[in-house]
Amino acid sequence: MAKTQNKIIPRQPLTRKMFFLLLVIVLIIAFFIFYRRPQEVKRDPQSNVLLITLDTTRADRLGCSGYTPAQTPNLDRLAAAGVSCEAAYSPVPLTLPAHCTMLSGLYPPAHKVRNNGSYFLPEPVLTLAEMLGQNGYQTSAFVSSFVLDSRFGLGQGFTVFNDEFAGGGVKTYKSERDAAAVFAAFSRWFTGRGAGKFFSWVHFFDPHAPYAPPEPFRSAFSDNPYDGEIAYMDHYIGAILDLLKEKHLMEDTLVVIAGDHGEAFGEHGETGHQVFCYEENLRVPLIFHALKRLPKNMRLKRKVGLTDVMPTILDFLQIPVPAALQGRSLLPAMQKMDTAEPDLYLESFFAHEAFNCAPIQGIIQKNYKYLDLPKPELYDLLQDPGERKNLVSGSAVLGQKMKTSLNELTRRLGGSNMQGQRRMTDAEKNTLASLGYITSAPAAQSAGPLPDPKDKIAGWQVFNRGAEQAANGQTGAAAASLLQAIELIPDYAGSYTILANVYFKNGQGDKALALFRDALIRIPTDATLKTEYAGLLIKMNRLDQGMTQLQELTKTDLVDKKAFVYSQMGSIAETQGKSPQAITYYRQAHENEPDNDGYARKLAYLLHRTNRFAEALAIYRSLEQKQPDDIQLIRDMAIAYAQLNDLEQARSYFTKALQRSPDANLHYNFALLLARQGQYAEAAAMMEKFLIAVPAAAAQAQAARRYLADWRSR
Repeated sequence: MAKTQNKIIPRQPLTRKMFFLLLVIVLIIAFFIFYRRPQEVKRDPQSNVLLITLDTTRADRLGCSGYTPAQTPNLDRLAAAGVSCEAAYSPVPLTLPAHCTMLSGLYPPAHKVRNNGSYFLPEPVLTLAEMLGQNGYQTSAFVSSFVLDSRFGLGQGFTVFNDEFAGGGVKTYKSERDAAAVFAAFSRWFTGRGAGKFFSWVHFFDPHAPYAPPEPFRSAFSDNPYDGEIAYMDHYIGAILDLLKEKHLMEDTLVVIAGDHGEAFGEHGETGHQVFCYEENLRVPLIFHALKRLPKNMRLKRKVGLTDVMPTILDFLQIPVPAALQGRSLLPAMQKMDTAEPDLYLESFFAHEAFNCAPIQGIIQKNYKYLDLPKPELYDLLQDPGERKNLVSGSAVLGQKMKTSLNELTRRLGGSNMQGQRRMTDAEKNTLASLGYITSAPAAQSAGPLPDPKDKIAGWQVFNRGAEQAANGQTGAAAASLLQAIELIPDYAGSYTILANVYFKNGQGDKALALFRDALIRIPTDATLKTEYAGLLIKMNRLDQGMTQLQELTKTDLVDKKAFVYSQMGSIAETQGKSPQAITYYRQAHENEPDNDGYARKLAYLLHRTNRFAEALAIYRSLEQKQPDDIQLIRDMAIAYAQLNDLEQARSYFTKALQRSPDANLHYNFALLLARQGQYAEAAAMMEKFLIAVPAAAAQAQAARRYLADWRSR
């Protein structure tokens, strides 16, 4: 048998192609090892916390999200030096409910706040501010929109809750303040706060419509003012960060940036937000930044929600996270130790409450979104991020599975018996209307199934167009749009009230009254319609009819706080010369809404004019705490003190008034006061200043000359 010879097989040379293939494999393995390696997170129980919330800011309109037209250098730097959540969702496209979720860690079914204005955060809800306050933090909040006013419950746990966006005026009728004013308020508190760790929440409202950024952002973004508002907001975010750096606190502060909801630009028929739950409405920025304690330039791709904000902050501070919270800490995900994606809940009850559509409730599960509606919707967000292809008809099994999951999720989320609903005053509704949040009492429920909001969105958009046209003085176009809106959505009160005002401004008062009467037949329980109808009667000098309408309203439960109604009744009584009745009505208005400076002034002025100076002065003193530089208030206080014979206080207030205004009547009244004190030379000098300022033939000038002659003779 022949021996098998051992053969040496020559080594094949390593080709260039094989070399590059091996290199790619090595790089992939190295990247995988690096990517899977736990990232370092250093929790810090002594850290300060700064939560900055961005109203109406889409996730895809920042530079750090790849949007090249953006000018957001400060937000971009925070993202580059921190953790940016690339798939962060708000549960609701409305400001108040979304912020309640951020500050409670609960979804709307649990915290019970489903809309703006007509809800409040119930007192039993444990907030982030309350927990941090219990752990030794100074707590402060600076909000920039009436939607987040303290009356809606978000002040729980904040030692300082700055919602003074009226500039010292009538708070209820001023809707917002810009980024510069919010920064100024925060800066005053921050520079004077003293030592100790702090939790501060700063809210910017600027990207909300109407989009009108100041210069230089107006010119730089003339083609897209929405982006200009975001750039303007970013500038003042930078100013806040500069304050932290000046105090050497940047390294000791966890900075969290969170949007409350997005903004639609017609992608699915809606312009703005409120109605729908598509990606443009709900995807928001969410950034966590803590120098040397959180990873740098990490892009967290898993889906997260605003419910995760509170537990993440608590976990970072090593404060036990309450088991009742419905979000979860994102720190394990930042450490790459948690890759799970819990289901996310979505909702909007706006169309249901505004014009009697079916409410929207939805769920995001993995890559799929399901919206439970009369015409249900199912989208594959991975393959169809623009939500253009509804898969319901072709994926019935998956759709039913997700509906079952949604029902189970909704059941788990909403087990509490807390009450979160409230009735808005008419003044509050007026304020929300100025922000575009126009609401009314829900229309009477129909006997049959509710319509899908998709079938009403065209009417809603026409209404919004008409409201904007009316605000811009385009009365003809507004009337046409609002009539079309009434035809499309006949049970929405907002269209009638604005159209009636358009008619009145055009000199068609009787037509406006007829419109209100028709509307009240269609929507008989709407308080706004009734108060607006009464207001129109008053404008048309039909005072007795207006009073009858208002008196009927006080006998119903349609208006919880009846301040506006009582104020209108006071105005009628005052016009008719019935001062005692008017005072009673004004007092009821003031008692129902004590924070409304306008009602307080009406009461004080009438008390003053009827010589009830001590009562008037008590209200003046209260107003002075909020408006120390108001010249009218200072003048009235001077006169009231003089009438009460408190001459030293009167002199002090006249001096203050003259430092702020050269009003001739101030010289006249101050001269009389000085004469009462026996200071005739000073009185004469003051009266001479009055005579220089008024016509010589005026009756008051003749009286002044008589006083002057008398004082000079002494």
